[in-house]
Amino acid sequence: MGEKIKDLAKYRHLNTEYLIELNEPPNKGEDYRIHIQSEKFRLDLPKKDYIKYALTVLSAAKRLKENKK
Repeated sequence: MGEKIKDLAKYRHLNTEYLIELNEPPNKGEDYRIHIQSEKFRLDLPKKDYIKYALTVLSAAKRLKENKK
């Protein structure tokens, strides 16, 4: 597993603190890794998949706000 480069964000949801961090690729030529983690949970994604996931969540939030007006 690659070394942590930096913390991207920290947030709290339902009394659990989550950390999002950028990590070096595990092997040369591979994509950077994004870790979303808490004390009890860890999700490890390639950077390109994280970006797709984040854009999907942002798009859904925007549509929800538009529908709720």
